[in-house]
Amino acid sequence: RHLSDRVKTFREDSIWVQLPQACWRVAGGDDASGNICTFAFLAATLALKTLDDVQDGHQPPSCSNEGMALSFHALELLGALPTLDFRQITRLQRSYTNVLLKLCAGQHLDLLGQMNVQCILDHSWTIARKKTAQWFAWGASLYPRYAGDEATENTLAEFGTHIGLMHQLA
Repeated sequence: RHLSDRVKTFREDSIWVQLPQACWRVAGGDDASGNICTFAFLAATLALKTLDDVQDGHQPPSCSNEGMALSFHALELLGALPTLDFRQITRLQRSYTNVLLKLCAGQHLDLLGQMNVQCILDHSWTIARKKTAQWFAWGASLYPRYAGDEATENTLAEFGTHIGLMHQLA
């Protein structure tokens, strides 16, 4: 389906929409650029969900192509942000690829499964930190990453981590 149709499946009041938008504004970003980043976050979220569904057997393997296309589309959307300083775009795109690598490591752990019943809870928390919490941390810290404000980036990333863990618990 067309990306805009897929994005419409997110309700405006969902955390997937509100987290990046609210944190972008709180950190001092303008609404137009915040909308672009939120759209990139949603496209990448759909990519990750699609790829996870394929690996979990909920979608046919052919859907992995859609997930990969969406993940690259999100990277392209980040490049559409208006700026006079290309380093802002590069920071965001680099952080996106780095978070995807971390998510892949978490997915790998998830696919390995639990070997020891006594370690299930610890293993589950590790996976949640490497997947959901990492993703929410990235979504919450988009504007300070873009602006190069490391102090605010760290604060909002920590906030996003906690929101991601709570979302995983829910």
